[in-house]
Amino acid sequence: MHLIDQATRLIVYYDSWMEAFDRVRTSMMPPTVIVICSVFALLMLTAVLVAAVYERRRYAAQKKASAWLFVRVATLPIAAVVAAVVVISARAVGGPEALAALYLLAFTAGPLLYFGLHWLAGFVAGLARKDALAMALSGLLMILVPMLLASMAQQWVFVLARCRRNGRCARRKLCARRGKTTAA
Repeated sequence: MHLIDQATRLIVYYDSWMEAFDRVRTSMMPPTVIVICSVFALLMLTAVLVAAVYERRRYAAQKKASAWLFVRVATLPIAAVVAAVVVISARAVGGPEALAALYLLAFTAGPLLYFGLHWLAGFVAGLARKDALAMALSGLLMILVPMLLASMAQQWVFVLARCRRNGRCARRKLCARRGKTTAA
């Protein structure tokens, strides 16, 4: 019942999803960061789609395209189940430990459950153990690699945005601290 009340409050708070989108769009994030993040997201989505097309061709050559489609369509409910398990379990913990529980579950139980459910879906689809393992691993990598790359690129994105906003290069600022001069 508690979860239903929270969902109702969330729906009432945001009259529509467009209002929620407008809140994100009009945030204090600099336009440079928004553009860089959008391009990065588009590149990562393209990379994941290319990997999925390559994977599908590989399974189609082995006459297992229907099993591949079953596992990839099952990804949506699997992702929803994993997100629900992580969030509901973290919400069961109260106080300041709730955030720690969320991170712990998101980095341990979440990927393990995602991997395991994909592996199970591969078995249900009739794939061999090796093929089910490969599909589970590729599904996990399609989620983790873009997230890890985004995490690694985040500091550089904000350095670029700060340089753009200040109208000068960060290298000049570093060189000025060391007493060196740089060419304009």
